[in-house]
Amino acid sequence: MGGKPWTNREICKLRRLVSEMQILDFDVLAEALPRRTKVAISQAITRKGIPTKNNWTYEEEKVLKQTFKEGYSIYQQMEVLPGRTYGAIRCKRKHLGLMTYDRWSEHDIETLKQISKWHSVQELADIFGRSYLGTYQIIRRYNLPVGRDRQNRDKRKLTDFQAKEIKIKYKTGKHSFSSLAREYGVTRSTIGRITTGEGYRDIK
Repeated sequence: MGGKPWTNREICKLRRLVSEMQILDFDVLAEALPRRTKVAISQAITRKGIPTKNNWTYEEEKVLKQTFKEGYSIYQQMEVLPGRTYGAIRCKRKHLGLMTYDRWSEHDIETLKQISKWHSVQELADIFGRSYLGTYQIIRRYNLPVGRDRQNRDKRKLTDFQAKEIKIKYKTGKHSFSSLAREYGVTRSTIGRITTGEGYRDIK
């Protein structure tokens, strides 16, 4: 699943918490499982086949259809549908005939060329809201260098000014984690740590 392997205790705890929720609350789940990000939890629920109470409301379907028309990736839709996992959204999109295989835009490819050396394939997939395989294929096509160790990736740091700028932009409600990650060439989890105060704590 990427990162540290999940323990049986964590999986059992995740199953119990999910079974008690009518709508998934990833903030609660992440707090209960402090070693795991929201994305990692969502992936674990999907890959382990953990059942959820997944009756979609009319409002949720409306948001799903609208954001699909606006070109949102599944990861971006997870941000506006906080109770839904990657797998749940993907299945619902397929059921509603909303599946697509968007080509990479010229802007995304140019951004990828600029930042690929700082990140692993999985981190790049997270930044652009793409699948691991799709990201790997585009990297191979353009023969791009990819960061392969923690030491190399850590060189990509944000300045205090950039971190403050990210906080301000996010508070306007006009920018998602994904869009900010692409703009600044970092992962969504980095954006999340900045906006929640877990990272760059001295920035107000």
